[in-house]
Amino acid sequence: MSTYRKLRHRLYCSPLRLPLIRWRHRGLTPADTFLASYPRSGNTWLRSLLFELLSGDTPTFADIDDRESVVGHVGDQAAVPKVLPAGGRLLKTHETFRGEYLRAIYLVRDPRDVVRSEYRFQRWREIWDRTFDDFAHAFVRGTVSGYGGWGDHVLSWLAAQEREAAAVHVVRYEDLRKDPEKAFGGIVRFLGLDATPEAVALAVENNSLRRMRARENAENDGSFKATDKRFRFVNRGSTGGWREDANMASLAGPIATRFEQAMVRLGYPLDATPEDGAAGKSDQGAT
Repeated sequence: MSTYRKLRHRLYCSPLRLPLIRWRHRGLTPADTFLASYPRSGNTWLRSLLFELLSGDTPTFADIDDRESVVGHVGDQAAVPKVLPAGGRLLKTHETFRGEYLRAIYLVRDPRDVVRSEYRFQRWREIWDRTFDDFAHAFVRGTVSGYGGWGDHVLSWLAAQEREAAAVHVVRYEDLRKDPEKAFGGIVRFLGLDATPEAVALAVENNSLRRMRARENAENDGSFKATDKRFRFVNRGSTGGWREDANMASLAGPIATRFEQAMVRLGYPLDATPEDGAAGKSDQGAT
């Protein structure tokens, strides 16, 4: 199975993915809104929050990934229900900005935490079998996934927002973690959803890190059965955890240098100075 995953991942990182991506973007409408992010930036947590708010039910991981989920995937749009006030759908994407994306929530996370989370994820999926140091250097080069480098990804979305090519609501993962009710409330308003503060608070409570980890433990679908049990999809969900990671001692600097433009624009410190209330926080959210 790991050989198959590695081959599939290698193909997805190559130009051979481009016709598939074009095909997946068929049938979109101006009313659709996209939940966009670079991988391992908290997209699953955000989709869990929105699923509960829209459906009234706390989702399982199978619910979140179902083709007919109220927060579906680009490519499954024909099956995704129209849940937004203007008749649009909520669709997850990890792609850089595209012209079809006229309304989007862009969730972004400090790349020094993203690289650690993505490394664990690829180890968990048995895609990457080399060292973390090798992975971090590949991450800086933008070759660990088919979505390119973190900085180019972020800048494509910020540029779209600035030139008003799309209505883009940028949310930092760290802010969503620090005050989830406030940040999630802003997302709800951007979507035009009619939700009470109590409903927002309940969605946050029911999708805390602790509860999502418990749901992962209880899951029994193929997504979790066929992977190495030493690794988790829902990990610590920390912000600023890279500061406490000895493996990052020699790597944080090159990452900050490579992605300086995007990090500065988003307010991420280039050195190890923690943001107020952010370092090591891991009581809410998941990634």
